[in-house]
Amino acid sequence: MVGLVVPFGSSALAAYSLTQRLPQFFAGFGSGGISQAAGVVVGQSLGAGQPQRAKTTVWWAAGIALSINGCFAIMMMVFPGPFLSIFTRDPQLLGEAAPWLQILAMTLFGMSLGMVFSQCLNTAGETLLPMIVVVSSNWLIQQPLAIMLSGARSNWEVLGQTVHLPTLAHWDEFGICWAIVIAQVTRPLTYFPYLKWGPWLKKQVL
Repeated sequence: MVGLVVPFGSSALAAYSLTQRLPQFFAGFGSGGISQAAGVVVGQSLGAGQPQRAKTTVWWAAGIALSINGCFAIMMMVFPGPFLSIFTRDPQLLGEAAPWLQILAMTLFGMSLGMVFSQCLNTAGETLLPMIVVVSSNWLIQQPLAIMLSGARSNWEVLGQTVHLPTLAHWDEFGICWAIVIAQVTRPLTYFPYLKWGPWLKKQVL
């Protein structure tokens, strides 16, 4: 992603670097412990032959994590300055980074659910799906959307092959922000059908 931001200048790159840290930090703060605890309960429940309790744990943990990180996201969108001042006092960078943070704060909604879902599935022994979801959302959604929404270029180099992508918008660096948001929100949505109907509840956890 850094390579896509560079053409928009050093200020955009500094804003990107700064605002990437904040949602990740608060996502871990709000969901890290909850997701780990939920994963432990899921493993214990499956080991005890109580799949319904495991399923209920996932949804309760997701709701709690979403509530906590949702509050952080709203505060970042309404008051970006105090959060950014944790890392910098440069008024120019604060002004440049504020709209970035207001957009990227929405990734907290996706991150909170994604952390809970992936941790619970990992504990249940379903390690392949979380890996596929992360890799596919990065390479099939985030990267191409960043190119198509920013309007910076129309070609995408993948494994030595050049792929031509249509330009959907000319949102400049903010197109990259929205691509990141869409990718992060898509991740937990991908988990929903599997968590509801998938065979993970039949796993035998020792």
